[in-house]
Amino acid sequence: MVLIEPVPRNPREPTALQEPRRTILSSLAEVAQAIGHLNRLELLEFLAQGHGLTPIVL
Repeated sequence: MVLIEPVPRNPREPTALQEPRRTILSSLAEVAQAIGHLNRLELLEFLAQGHGLTPIVL
């Protein structure tokens, strides 16, 4: 049985560099999926505004 290594997308990039790149892209895809909902993005936007007055409902 002959094992064939996948061809890198960028022929100038060595195969050894492909694995860390793929790991980073995989992690980025997971983060994008996790925040890829309107409610989550609105919450992140609210949190990004920083410290401010917090309304108190009595």
